[in-house]
Amino acid sequence: MGDDDPIPLEESTLTWADIIPDQSAMDAPIATDGGHKRAYARHECTSVSICLTLEHQSGRVEHVECPVVNASAGGFAVLYDAVLRKGMRGKVSYRSATGRPVNVSCTVRHCTPTSEGRYRLGLKLDRTLKFEEARPARTGMGREVSPGLRPRKLKAVLPPS
Repeated sequence: MGDDDPIPLEESTLTWADIIPDQSAMDAPIATDGGHKRAYARHECTSVSICLTLEHQSGRVEHVECPVVNASAGGFAVLYDAVLRKGMRGKVSYRSATGRPVNVSCTVRHCTPTSEGRYRLGLKLDRTLKFEEARPARTGMGREVSPGLRPRKLKAVLPPS
């Protein structure tokens, strides 16, 4: 078949080509971060929050509504209003875009200050999210972030004096 020949559309004319996958593209990492291969692609998020539940050393349990910066099947980057130590355990809860409640244990991987006076937390989930869980629902007026929990909002950032 030449470049200008029409593509046959009826089944009486059988034409096909073997599809040979490019193995080099399959083996390539999804993304890199400081030389480390990333297991799952990150997706930027807007108007999305999760409930982060933390148990402090004092035994006090805190539920906080945290805006999501980005998400993947293996973890979240969220904004928080205090420093947390690496390795601290917690739980992430939210409604998925399909309306399903999601509850997954997590570990704080890093805590980095932002220029806005908040902290960016990297949360590694204890299990990989299923396809239908991987997209948190957008937050809005009258919508609970996590059914059954009443998380506090982040503390207001005071302008520098």
